Amino acid sequence: MQPAWPQASLSRRRLLQLVGIAGGGIALGPGRLLRAGPASAASSTAWSDAASWGGAVPGPNDVATVRGSVVLDVSTRVAGVVIEPGGALIFAPTNSVALESSGNVVVKGLLTMRPSTSAVHRLVFVDVDEAAFVGSGMNVVASDVGLWVMDAGKLDLVGEAKTPWARLAGDGVAGDSVLRLDRVPTGWKVGDRIVVVPTTAPARGRDASWAGFSETTITSVSGSSVTLDTPLSFNHPKVAGAWTAEVLNLTRNVEVEGTAAGRSHVFIRSTSTQGFSHVALRHMGPRKGGEKILGRWPVHFHFSGEASRGTRLDGVVVSEAGSHAFVPHESHGLTLSGCIAYHCEEHAFWWDEGEPTDDILMEGCVAARVHSATFGVAGFYLAKGARNVIRDCIAVGADAPHGSGLISPAAISDGDWTVERCVGHNNRHAGYKAYLNTNRAANKVVSGLVAYHNNIGIDHGAYKNNWRYEDFTLYGNSYAGVELAATSQSKGIVFSNGIIDGAGQGVYGVVNGRHVNISDYPTVFRSCSFRANLVAALAVALPHPKVPDLIDLIDCNIEGNELWLIDNAHPACRIRFQDATHGTISARPKGSLGILTPQWNAAVEQIAPFA
Repeated sequence: MQPAWPQASLSRRRLLQLVGIAGGGIALGPGRLLRAGPASAASSTAWSDAASWGGAVPGPNDVATVRGSVVLDVSTRVAGVVIEPGGALIFAPTNSVALESSGNVVVKGLLTMRPSTSAVHRLVFVDVDEAAFVGSGMNVVASDVGLWVMDAGKLDLVGEAKTPWARLAGDGVAGDSVLRLDRVPTGWKVGDRIVVVPTTAPARGRDASWAGFSETTITSVSGSSVTLDTPLSFNHPKVAGAWTAEVLNLTRNVEVEGTAAGRSHVFIRSTSTQGFSHVALRHMGPRKGGEKILGRWPVHFHFSGEASRGTRLDGVVVSEAGSHAFVPHESHGLTLSGCIAYHCEEHAFWWDEGEPTDDILMEGCVAARVHSATFGVAGFYLAKGARNVIRDCIAVGADAPHGSGLISPAAISDGDWTVERCVGHNNRHAGYKAYLNTNRAANKVVSGLVAYHNNIGIDHGAYKNNWRYEDFTLYGNSYAGVELAATSQSKGIVFSNGIIDGAGQGVYGVVNGRHVNISDYPTVFRSCSFRANLVAALAVALPHPKVPDLIDLIDCNIEGNELWLIDNAHPACRIRFQDATHGTISARPKGSLGILTPQWNAAVEQIAPFA
């Protein structure tokens, strides 16, 4: 039996002790209600006590103003809430309570939602009219209904800690109703919503490779085994004996929501650090006329600058969102750990192009089922800023023309990211897409990348840059492991110590893209292994009347056909090999000097060592 919340007969001090704030330095005082008549003080701080509000508890047509410390001990509905500086609205920790609001909840003081393990705290925005939203700006907008954290306002939203996601221990088969996980999940419970992501190999003309998400609910948990209320809808096979499907838990016992008919948002522009962990946000990110509404994102830190440093988002979930999910916009020093964006439109983890945000750390986060009708959506959009890090993150199911797991856009040319051990799989276009132009190389390193079952593993563009990919694995990407659109700046594009495995279904290991800039410097593949590509490890398959391809393969191990050149490849195209098998040779389009090698469609000659 869940214990009842203390009644008004308890002393005020005892009430505060029960919610853990007595003597904590929070200014005490009665709540207030914005109404025509005067509000009177009361000794009790329980929301349900009419004396706290001058004689009448706020109702659906009232905007409640909290100037002291008020404990939400019952579920209620209001037309809005304003928590003034020094005020605190505290959800009763042992009670499952919901605050429904048809208007803005503005936090200039403290909002606390810290339920016990047996309770659920919900803040729900109802009757929201997305068509009335205005968007943009720095201040609260009455029509843009959501949670606003302003001035020195502070969120203390802390749900029960749980393993945000795990992986299957082996294959998942359509029809399975019991899952074996690779670990014992902490905090997973009966009733939790879970999603198993797709892992199937891509096939032309079929979209199941990026759309095969199995959504279900837990009915029991025993160790690392989870029983489901409905069986898996799709197959989720283990890939190459190495990678299994991620299983995402979308349920938290702190919930901030809109509704399917009217989405809301969270806007944070505060001088305080925030407490924001194990929270589920659903039906957020409104749209208008089919377009996102500027600045009204599910989790939006907006120009908080240095004040946001030290803020952590742990295990936060955004699902069924109409826009970007996580947006630290010119708000520096945030850590996002184990956060999940699922079933979102637009880039999931993102901030505005050209506006630098520094010292962001994303680790163990997942972007899944991200879609858009526009070109080039991504799970993680690695925008402009300094000293940013993304590691051990997963991007799966980006569904849009050129939808990719991770994108390094042109906007980061003057910024820097450390990218470590990320995985992009089952995306409609690429696991990783680089699209930028810069002559700086020191901070352009991607290490430990895994990209499997995409159309392309790495799509490297745009025009001319320096870049290094180290210790990578590209597997079963249907068109190519790597597509090279960019040419090298002086410091070069380098792929080192990588595996490019077509798994018997990838057409090319490496294929050229459509170049724009002529370069005197080659793209280099060093100590890489190529295998099981249908046509060739390396192909010049697109003609370039103005830009020749210059590519060096040094100490690479190649199984199958090494090279294939299109008939009308640029006459200055040059592919060089230097390894124990080939010695040191140069291959050029057929008709050039050298010995014709038919299977390569190229003329080959021995040359002096070049590396």
